[in-house]
Amino acid sequence: MGEKKEKFYTGELLAASCVSTPEGYVGLVGIKDATVKFSIKNVVTSLAEGDIKIIIEPNNGMESRPLNFHLKAHSDSNKEALARQLKLAFTQYSTIWTLIVNDLVSSFIEALNNYKQKFLMSEIEGETKGWLFEPFIMEHSINVLFGMGSAGKTLIALYFSLLYGQGKTLWGKQGKQGNVLFIDFENDKLEWRDNLRNLLGKYPMDLELADKVFHYWQTEQIPLYNQVDKLKTTIRENEISLVIVDSASMAAGDSTSDEAAALKLMAALKLLDTSIILIAHQRKTEGEENPIGSIQYFNQARNIWNITGRIDEADERILHIGCVHKKINSGYKRKNPIGVKAFFGEGFIDVHLEDAISNFEEKFTLSDRIINALKNGGLTQKQIADELDKKESTIKTVLNRLKGRGKLIKFNDIWSNNISQ
Repeated sequence: MGEKKEKFYTGELLAASCVSTPEGYVGLVGIKDATVKFSIKNVVTSLAEGDIKIIIEPNNGMESRPLNFHLKAHSDSNKEALARQLKLAFTQYSTIWTLIVNDLVSSFIEALNNYKQKFLMSEIEGETKGWLFEPFIMEHSINVLFGMGSAGKTLIALYFSLLYGQGKTLWGKQGKQGNVLFIDFENDKLEWRDNLRNLLGKYPMDLELADKVFHYWQTEQIPLYNQVDKLKTTIRENEISLVIVDSASMAAGDSTSDEAAALKLMAALKLLDTSIILIAHQRKTEGEENPIGSIQYFNQARNIWNITGRIDEADERILHIGCVHKKINSGYKRKNPIGVKAFFGEGFIDVHLEDAISNFEEKFTLSDRIINALKNGGLTQKQIADELDKKESTIKTVLNRLKGRGKLIKFNDIWSNNISQ
């Protein structure tokens, strides 16, 4: 110890050291008669921010109670605030806390810069990423469902989680199975329980097993970033493989347009190290392409779907939900919307797939709309143009293209679907 002190002694300080660990960064700074130990977790590398815990361990005696602080390494005012808190918390040490903080922060930034980021293909271990629940949930990725209020986003997410919890695919076949954690910023645990029970009314499951599979997290409206440590412990202890966050605007703890808040939320989701469904809202006008707020909600997600809900014209208990694929990083983007029908009965919710084109025709390609218009019989070119409210010249081009692909046939100016295809 004496040799180390002679080597690093500068005034009353021993030069700080900081290293990366699987849980974050840990380090120490030596002061006269004691050692300042620190750990930094929930690190947002791009911002050089994280939650720091500082403990002082005297050379002779018990260590202090921890001081917790959100460190912003590039902010002078933030570092000054930390120095002031250290001075107030540890009055028994007559040290220059500004120097301690600067040394500590410098070692942290150096550790960030030295963090291994370059890998050879042969060095990378782990299974190939695939689908947890195709095509809506990619494994170990952030998947976003966004749409207007009352579109059915939360219901869809719960429906997916129910099927996944029962080991079923969207099409009712045997699929992957795992435990689910619902992180709720929008409603409360009673509503989550009631919705899940109502869904289970049509998808029966042993209640004892359901209690092991489905878990609820009461957020207390604390930003998700500040709950990462507890959430990681819960995920590990309960073997959670799917996390649903409802919703982005509340989980960020700030305006959805705030770039730093968005980055912190997306970083926190990545730190959970599991498969994520993030529910988000959209703008009232021109909002069907991106979630509302920072572009980071689009850029950082790997798989994104826009959700639209429409109440049935004949029965208000029925909600038709259209799911339109907007982005995918690994795989192909689904061309056509996926339709889901939800019937809200007395004590149950019946959710199942349906043909989307009947309720969301405008979201389909013109080719698909023409084929749909001809499903009940042949029509002339003009009749098709009138029905779809398109120019006849536009319809003519698409008709000839479909004929060339063998999708349509023409007889005496009447166009029909080629039923042999």
